[in-house]
Amino acid sequence: RARHGAKVLDMMKTEGISPDAVTLCSLAQLARADGSVGAVEFARSVFDRSDEGTKNERSYTALIGALGRVGHSEEAVQYFELARSEGVKPNRFLFNAAMGACTTPEEVLNIAGEMKEAGVEGDM
Repeated sequence: RARHGAKVLDMMKTEGISPDAVTLCSLAQLARADGSVGAVEFARSVFDRSDEGTKNERSYTALIGALGRVGHSEEAVQYFELARSEGVKPNRFLFNAAMGACTTPEEVLNIAGEMKEAGVEGDM
């Protein structure tokens, strides 16, 4: 699956088309579905090279979920903090992805507290 994403990205590059938020989100979702560290690292590298304007709550949510799936919880939480520092307003899905990537109850409670402070309602 992730190979297909890489091929599409190569085709876009050949045509002079830059990745946008939809591209970033799709690559991260493919990487998460693939479940391999290599696929997630590829999606992360494309994300990191992309312009700030192409990153939004959906692309961050997808990347954080993919990082969490392959056990890169610390990096996932760092991307959550990066999203906030870049002015992305976390929604319920972004908070859930960050909490899902956590490895300790303390991390989950910390993010849940931030979610409550932000006035974002949880799933329950």
